Amino acid sequence: MDLSKEGIVAAAKAYPHALWCVADLAHCPFANQQFDSILNILSPSNYAEFKRILSEDGCILKVIPEQYYLEELRCLYEQKKPAYSNDNIVSRFKDQFNLLSAERVTYRFMLNADLVEPLLHMTPLSWRATKADWQRMQAIDLPYVTVDLLILCGKK
Repeated sequence: MDLSKEGIVAAAKAYPHALWCVADLAHCPFANQQFDSILNILSPSNYAEFKRILSEDGCILKVIPEQYYLEELRCLYEQKKPAYSNDNIVSRFKDQFNLLSAERVTYRFMLNADLVEPLLHMTPLSWRATKADWQRMQAIDLPYVTVDLLILCGKK
């Protein structure tokens, strides 16, 4: 489920045997307790809806960025931002679900120059970017980006 029709179309083409749905997380179009698992990747959470649609013995996986996630793209901004912390996100998850495990995954991903701009548009890093920020970014050679994630696993 995603708000992006284009994203759902791409996913459905890649994985045609799965159920894909363009919908808003605030109003999931599914009946209560219909899912044994929920995978929430790098997106906001609606824990009330997650609890509603998750079966009693269901499991939720939430993937959140860690401190070095896409650090190479942060050069988009002239001023340095404070170090990223996901402590509030982890705390909120633990308030809503019984945390079974937390695993950090970190690696570098080789990046084709043609993918830098689309990648930036997919992240909140581009939301406040100025024209000067974009020009500066286009002048930078990014052979790779760092993927640094925390995977939380929980149950009701």
